Amino acid sequence: MNRLILRLMRPYLLVALLVTAGATAYLFAAASTVQHQLDARGLPECVNPNDCWPTGGAMDAILGAELLAATTPFLLGLLLGVPLFARERDEDTAAFVLTQSVPARRWATAKLAWAAAAAASCAAVVGLTYRLVMGRYTILANDLYELLELLHLNNPLFMLALSASTAVTAGVIGLVAGGTARTFLLSLVWWPVGLVVAFGGAALLGVPLALLPIEAPRREAPPDDFTGDIALMDGFAYVSTVALVLYIVAIVFAGRHRAARAAV
Repeated sequence: MNRLILRLMRPYLLVALLVTAGATAYLFAAASTVQHQLDARGLPECVNPNDCWPTGGAMDAILGAELLAATTPFLLGLLLGVPLFARERDEDTAAFVLTQSVPARRWATAKLAWAAAAAASCAAVVGLTYRLVMGRYTILANDLYELLELLHLNNPLFMLALSASTAVTAGVIGLVAGGTARTFLLSLVWWPVGLVVAFGGAALLGVPLALLPIEAPRREAPPDDFTGDIALMDGFAYVSTVALVLYIVAIVFAGRHRAARAAV
């Protein structure tokens, strides 16, 4: 069964890998562009925007990296989730597939799991590259792109959870609605729900966590030390990831139920 699923997903996996490779290459190129400007100014290690505010091509590179980090997880999720079941509905083979020897619930669960895993893996590569390679340079323009950072929180774990949740959501929408174009449009309309679940869930989960009698260690940082900004939202990102995992589980169960009904 798994071999068949991977064979059916192969074209979309290849596209997702190409998107991942392109995004990763851009992040390395963007980091090089900003570093080149810092070197030209004689401030190669600068992380203080008051001393080395990026301009021109360096600022464009940072903007491109922020946009890429904000949109690539969703794009990967759509690429892998939209055709997951919608293609079967387009070709009118969904009922045939769901009535074969593999139980419908198992078939739907396996396909959703593979889509989520592939989307998460690709997003993890992009997220880690962004964090480890480009992160120190985005600090230079944090004040300018704060709203964009809310879409990825500078956190690879959050980014991969967003990608996986988008993939399973688009997959279940395709199973319910059918039609690749219809599924794509409905998934685009639905994608903000993932953010609402992540941030709203983090707020709800954060209330009991905030009541725990735990005092975080304090570290006095120099006033011009901006390196901690890249990890500023990590705590919130981790709790949001937990909320997204619960959301993914709920969506997968909904897809299993829908698949069982379609097979009847």
